[in-house]
Amino acid sequence: MGSKISKTKNHKKHTNKMIEVVMISLLAILLFSLPFSRGLFFEKEMMITYMLSFLLFGLYTIIKIKSKEKITLQSPFGYIAVALVIAYILPIIFFQWANLRGAIGLILSHINYLIIYVMVSDYSKKIQYKMVILNTIIASGFITASIGILALAGYVDYRDAVLGASRIASTFQYPNTLAALMMTLFFIVTGLQNTQTKLWQKSIYGAIGYVMLITFIFTYSRSAWLLFPIFAIIYLILIPSKNRINTLFYYIAVGIPTIAILQPFMRYSEMDTEKKPMLLISLIIGLVIFTVIHISIQFIIKRLQEKHYKIIYILLGTMVAMATVFIVIAVNTTQPLVFDNTNHRANRVQQINRTIKDSHSESEYTLTIEVEDASLNEEDWPWRVRIHSSNEEGELSLIEEKVGSIDEQGMIEIPFTTERDTEDLIIYFRSQHPQTKTTFYEAKLYDHNDALIEDLKLSYKYIPEQLISRFNAIDASESSASTRIAYYRDGLNIYRHNIILGSGGGAWNEMYPGYQSQPYYSTQAHNYFLQTIIETGTIGLAILIFFIMTLVLMLMKSLKNKDAMNITLVIAIVSMLGHSFLDFNFSYLSMPIILWALVGLLNTDGINIDLKLYKKFKTIQISPVIPLIIIAIMFIFTLSLYRGYSIGIEAENTRRATEERIELYQRAISRDPFRAEYYVELGKLLMTSEARELGLSDLSTIESYYEKAVRYAPYNASHMQQLASYYISWGQFDNGLEYIEQSIEHAPLRQSTYNVKSDAYETVGSYLIQNGDVQEGLEMYEKVLEVADDLSTVNKGVREKIVLNDETLSRIERTKYYIQNHDQPQALGRIGDIVYLSYMDIDVDGDGQLDNWWTWNRVDGNLQTQLVDNGVEVKNSGDDLGLFISPRFELEPNQSYGLELHIEGNMNEDFSQVVVYSRNGTTTQYSSRPISEASDEERITYIFETTDDITPGDQEIRLYHYGDTDKSYQVNKVMIYKVDE
Repeated sequence: MGSKISKTKNHKKHTNKMIEVVMISLLAILLFSLPFSRGLFFEKEMMITYMLSFLLFGLYTIIKIKSKEKITLQSPFGYIAVALVIAYILPIIFFQWANLRGAIGLILSHINYLIIYVMVSDYSKKIQYKMVILNTIIASGFITASIGILALAGYVDYRDAVLGASRIASTFQYPNTLAALMMTLFFIVTGLQNTQTKLWQKSIYGAIGYVMLITFIFTYSRSAWLLFPIFAIIYLILIPSKNRINTLFYYIAVGIPTIAILQPFMRYSEMDTEKKPMLLISLIIGLVIFTVIHISIQFIIKRLQEKHYKIIYILLGTMVAMATVFIVIAVNTTQPLVFDNTNHRANRVQQINRTIKDSHSESEYTLTIEVEDASLNEEDWPWRVRIHSSNEEGELSLIEEKVGSIDEQGMIEIPFTTERDTEDLIIYFRSQHPQTKTTFYEAKLYDHNDALIEDLKLSYKYIPEQLISRFNAIDASESSASTRIAYYRDGLNIYRHNIILGSGGGAWNEMYPGYQSQPYYSTQAHNYFLQTIIETGTIGLAILIFFIMTLVLMLMKSLKNKDAMNITLVIAIVSMLGHSFLDFNFSYLSMPIILWALVGLLNTDGINIDLKLYKKFKTIQISPVIPLIIIAIMFIFTLSLYRGYSIGIEAENTRRATEERIELYQRAISRDPFRAEYYVELGKLLMTSEARELGLSDLSTIESYYEKAVRYAPYNASHMQQLASYYISWGQFDNGLEYIEQSIEHAPLRQSTYNVKSDAYETVGSYLIQNGDVQEGLEMYEKVLEVADDLSTVNKGVREKIVLNDETLSRIERTKYYIQNHDQPQALGRIGDIVYLSYMDIDVDGDGQLDNWWTWNRVDGNLQTQLVDNGVEVKNSGDDLGLFISPRFELEPNQSYGLELHIEGNMNEDFSQVVVYSRNGTTTQYSSRPISEASDEERITYIFETTDDITPGDQEIRLYHYGDTDKSYQVNKVMIYKVDE
């Protein structure tokens, strides 16, 4: 009897063991797969991952039920994960979402983080399973790095795994997120190679770290480059003393071959060939060098560490000194800068830039360069130097340019004067034309007293130029950095909108157009913490603070206990969070899942956090039945959303008949009734003529669809405009125009909103006039003209101005024409024949120049324009030709046109000319020099006929000023119109 019981127990134990192995294997597979579906950035892959993790957790709860165990939350991290889920639910409960579907999606994401944390923290109590999970994450990261390197070498075809010439993005298709992952995992492999006792294990982890470091460098992620040395030093300081020497030796061992292969690796990565075997060979050579150094160090340490610590420290000091000397030599060893395009038959841009900090404003400088030209190309310039001024906001303006000519060489001086707002100087050296070769031997900057300000290092012998360029771009005044500062400023304003609960998941993307202080487009806030408090308010902020505090206290306890692995994990977690403070890594579902898996791996057993706040968090045991029911509902719900998404994609991309597309969208809505875009698309389809003919256009149904879209995404200007269009189409003008104004409020820096507004008011005005209400119609037309004033007002508060597009400008000009001529039937009869019209008075960006016209000058020309009362003054203080050129318009071949100019000033002198120009066919369609023979005409009309070889769409008006005089002319109106045969 006893034997049977014993066998039963053994069998049960063996079964439980097998179940554990299966579960940990399935969990490992899920964690391993995270980076390989584009990092789970896109919705399809995210929802599949939701469902897989729900299934896995469902299986986990069933096992718990069968074994009569409960699910345990026994550390503050579990409470934090639960609190984040609740924080994302609250904006929906209290109807404060910015986008209902986005809010639901973020709830599903955070439920995923929670269940991953629960499973990992449970299974990692056993050291063998903890190592399985750690090694799985490392293996996944290593393969991700390898895919990126192999794609760079041309041996793996993965879309966008390499961006530009040599920037590794791997499976994430975004280098910065890849860099964040590589940095995080590098610290983990550093810790693991430190704690292993067997040399082969140390070497494998070390080699993996080397590959990750190479991948990290060639992501060219500037923010990660800045953070990595900071965290590396912090880690070195915090790691227990018994591991510190080994860690420092590992840094040196992995650093030496990395630096050694930078130049060849960079050079081979830029080879214009399909396959780059030498790139892989250079990587392997570096790997061999690392292995030799690493094994040698480990052998020496093993021999000496028992009795001869002094020798170890001497050896370490020697290696540090050698590394320092090597770095100093690398930074200070330069060579001539060579741009060699002699073997190329097409343009190939070669360019470097150097920044000179803290330059004086309104000061005279001289840049002296020594150049040698050995070009074979005698037609194109061989080299060019441009000097740009950078102001406090990072805005660049060209202050001097020197274009080299053939055989121009030797010492060349380029004098220039800085501008009033100059903070820095950025000097660009460039070559691009084929069969040219230029060598710059030196470049020195002198002030007006001939004192040397800076001797520019043009080319480093041991450091790749791409690295230098990326380092030079790490500057708070650089445009991307200043744009991110705008993100943070605007994001805080959004946070204040719903300061307690936030605005739900996806709030940034929906709300930032209404709060942005500068024109930009970004679906992400580029800051995880900012995006979280926008979405969850002060409640979310408190949770994040508590999370960081818990990590810090966990680190302090780990330091006290000298727990090297815990310290390593905390540093890895903090490094990922640190980079996410500067970028949108956590918008990739894979990254926060990895983070919460690492949190789950932290050893919280036996760590007594001596704070009253933490003592309140007691271990909670939950019956697995409740989570099983919840997760089953979540799985079914997600499956429905996924099916709705798939049908919606089919409806969007199909070329089927309107009736079938309507049916597809209705099916998509039945499975995912929260996605505002589906209601908009369905409403648009139901308003088509085909739907009307089929009897499908029920007005109340269409209205309800648009209203739901606005209700589910209440800050979306595009959805408001669709609802407005519906109201206007059916004569509900007040409702329609109210939503148009709301759309402007929610996207004041979007050019398109002003186009929609002008179109709406023109449509209403035209309807009223056609139905006899002329006065009210003209009032609507006046609103069209106000669009330019509205945008001018908005532009006064922003640094980067936005302008009206050609369509909006044309509408404003035609509306103005109608208002001025509404009581003149003959003039109104011509309005349908107008091809191009400008009253020469719109300047919404406030720069004193006419919008959408532009100037061109010959080398010695200096045509300038200035808005004055009722028009534009055209003058040219140079000695050669300058042009004032209109936007392009459409002229038809073999058609008679009238050109009407309202002009005053010296248009009867030979320095003036007007040309109707075509960029295809016969270039000159009409020309008059001078513009007018008479000196007192203010309105001039020409009749001309186009040639038969032009294609409509590439025509423009050119106003010439030949210079060499201080005389000018003023243009007040330009119009081209069709003339009946």
